[in-house]
Amino acid sequence: MSRYLKAGGQVTPVALNLTTEIQSWEYSGRQASPTTLEGTTFEGNDTAGYFFVIKKAVMPGRDDCFIEYFGLVGENNLSAGSADLRQIIALEGNPWYLFTGRTGSISDDGKVHS
Repeated sequence: MSRYLKAGGQVTPVALNLTTEIQSWEYSGRQASPTTLEGTTFEGNDTAGYFFVIKKAVMPGRDDCFIEYFGLVGENNLSAGSADLRQIIALEGNPWYLFTGRTGSISDDGKVHS
């Protein structure tokens, strides 16, 4: 997948620190979540955003992973809307990674790095 993305834009591993964004939302009864998520930034011709690879077994004995993308359509510069995306990730992010912090980046070798 990394090779495909690189053909359409710039791909960079990222450790996204969401401390400020997570603290800005008041969750009643929410567990303490990790504040930094490992992922990949992508800036293409008409989209920019963050990819997160989430390793989570859906059923016992399985080794599943999911790729989640938070992005901007019609924008090729991630810094233009990064603050909004960070708020969305902190508010609506998948509980699997917000509670466990088990995310990784997309790699050239096809493996999930976390």
